[in-house]
Amino acid sequence: MSISTGLSDAEFGPLALSPKKTAVALDISLRRVYDLLNAGEFDSYLNGASRKITVESICRYQARQLVAGKDGAALVKHGKIAAATTMRLTKVRTRRMQRAQQMAKAPARGAGSPP
Repeated sequence: MSISTGLSDAEFGPLALSPKKTAVALDISLRRVYDLLNAGEFDSYLNGASRKITVESICRYQARQLVAGKDGAALVKHGKIAAATTMRLTKVRTRRMQRAQQMAKAPARGAGSPP
């Protein structure tokens, strides 16, 4: 007994992507793809000399990111990537707060005041 999905082979799509195509699909850098691979975020295998990342694992990663939260502050993170991302976000937020404080302290410049 076979179950029909209603999809032809052309509509089915690829089951695995190269790291480069994964980067394009997720709109991230190739370096980030390899960081995620090393962190175990994606399932991959070698097809000869070609690295392939399963579309299923890419979808799972994307689902985790959607559940993770807002502003890039992911709740579901792993290893070094989590620490690096948290550190980057903390630095960005600190810089933004410092700029806002500096702007608040700066005297207002009117049309008649010198620069």
